[in-house]
Amino acid sequence: MTISKETEDLAEYNISPKGRNLMKQRLISSFFAIILLVLVVFSNQYVFDVAVVLISAMGIFEVITALELSQYKIMTSISVLMPLVFMLISYFAWEYAFAAVFLFVAAYLLVMLFDHKRYSFTTAAMFMMISLMVTFAFIHVSLTRHLSNGILNVFVIFIGSWITDTCAYFTGLAIGKHKLAPSVSPKKTIEGSIGGVVGVTVILAAY
Repeated sequence: MTISKETEDLAEYNISPKGRNLMKQRLISSFFAIILLVLVVFSNQYVFDVAVVLISAMGIFEVITALELSQYKIMTSISVLMPLVFMLISYFAWEYAFAAVFLFVAAYLLVMLFDHKRYSFTTAAMFMMISLMVTFAFIHVSLTRHLSNGILNVFVIFIGSWITDTCAYFTGLAIGKHKLAPSVSPKKTIEGSIGGVVGVTVILAAY
């Protein structure tokens, strides 16, 4: 069987043709994501905040789906609404944010109590942690934009995320041998995760 020189070069760096196609897809999707990010960040604050709410809700739903929890419709609905509620609070009464957290926790627990045969405490706790972590992470991106040099700082947040992902990908591709969490993401490695953290730290520190 004849093997093309291109295939041999890819094999030398442990990159399969499929992996190369995946890399191209990542680069193309990243290009369009950057254009969209620029348009949203430079738009007015209201458009930016709507985008933050939508991305937060989609992120929460994605995690819920990945953990096979989407069959719990009531808690899923509560979770997806959380970013909108906290965005409104950030505009009108941020001092009540802790009270809102308490109300959401109470809502999860009430659902669990009224349908305890279906909803366990563990399930309620997972929904609470997923929703609060994702919501507060993205809400603080919105709050960052309100600061002086807010637009620049928002770009640093997202660029830092992309740098981490890129460094992790290429480090894992080059020297990755030990799987990080095979059942969750089979291709991610411990070496790649370390490379991502070190890479973004060095680059942003230099910046």
